[in-house]
Amino acid sequence: MATRPFWRCVGERVPRIRQSAPLLALRVLLTFHLIAITWVFFRARSLGDAWLILKKIALNLVEIPALLLRFPFTTEHYTAFALIAFLIGVEIVDERRSIFQRLAAAPVVVRWSLWYLAILALLILGRWQAREFIYMQF
Repeated sequence: MATRPFWRCVGERVPRIRQSAPLLALRVLLTFHLIAITWVFFRARSLGDAWLILKKIALNLVEIPALLLRFPFTTEHYTAFALIAFLIGVEIVDERRSIFQRLAAAPVVVRWSLWYLAILALLILGRWQAREFIYMQF
């Protein structure tokens, strides 16, 4: 909602790209990063700490490619990347027509298959041994 006026202005100035897939992907990525930045303020102990964290992130952005080449990625990382890409794709598809509307229009076999697949994914990917409350440090 905060970025809607900006995107409306972009759409008015360049109508050809108003509903383009790259612009929708850019909107999703921008929204994600804006939310991630606000989480820094939510999690930091003080406003000064939040600014320090954001400053360190900004000053070290140029080092990210070198760090990524040296990072020991595991199967869990690749699974997480695949799930993130899948969710971004779902978000882009959901922009035009709700996933639940699409699912309601699908044949019964497809609907039930997807529901069972979602339950299976929760069983396989879920953290069932975790006992800590997600907000316990807040």
